Amino acid sequence: MAVAEPARLTWTALSAVLVAMFAITVGYGVALPILPFLIEQVAGKTAPQALSWHTGLLTGAYIIAIFVGAPVWGRISDRCGRKPIILLGLVGFAATTGFFAVTESLPLLYLGRFLAGLFAAAITPVAYALIGDHAPSKEWRAHRFALINIAGTAGFFIGPLLGGLAVRVAGKLWALSPDRSLAMPLLTATGLAVIAAILVVLLLPAGIERNRVDAPPDAAQIERRAMVRLLAIALVAALAIGVFEVGLALRGKVLGLDAAHIGIMFAECSLVMA
Repeated sequence: MAVAEPARLTWTALSAVLVAMFAITVGYGVALPILPFLIEQVAGKTAPQALSWHTGLLTGAYIIAIFVGAPVWGRISDRCGRKPIILLGLVGFAATTGFFAVTESLPLLYLGRFLAGLFAAAITPVAYALIGDHAPSKEWRAHRFALINIAGTAGFFIGPLLGGLAVRVAGKLWALSPDRSLAMPLLTATGLAVIAAILVVLLLPAGIERNRVDAPPDAAQIERRAMVRLLAIALVAALAIGVFEVGLALRGKVLGLDAAHIGIMFAECSLVMA
């Protein structure tokens, strides 16, 4: 029996997904150059060891939340649909990033960072699943996957630049106090996530029909083994990138660089990776 070709995702709907990917990667990137300064602002002047410790743990909390939450969100989206989960992720990410910008408690910084990662984890796997649901061919799917990667890479490039330069502009041009200057890039990322959520509401189709094809008897076992290996690779890659990001931010601060210069270094790394 022939399987009907799935309806292709329109460019209008795809643009909402791309903006969502861009928004969460910008939201992650803006925090990288300002994180050590934000910790000092909340916790006061601390020893270099304590500053390194908190910077590493806060970065790790975000990454671990993504690693743990992504498979869960993907499974929930199989039952509840792609659009509600993407929308929930964006709204939750906007709320927790805004909370992260205004909190003045170190434990609440940890809570906000973990929750931001947990909600961000709802976007990427569900976006890929959405593309897979509507893919009429492998070539079509691969092309749209590449566009998602480009949107994410662009966010990683823009985010650190925005994070560093927004602090400098807010402090010099608008004469804001240091605490308000550090909040500006995070609040900007919050606004971008809200815009992405509005686009998802307006442009992304609500209903999704997936074609189900009977798999060979041993396919489930093969997929399980492959999934374990892929998760292991993803964990190692995430840990390696996290270590690099923490080290670069701390090294820049030790050298006396401000958030803008550290943001430029992160953007340079993102450009090379792209």
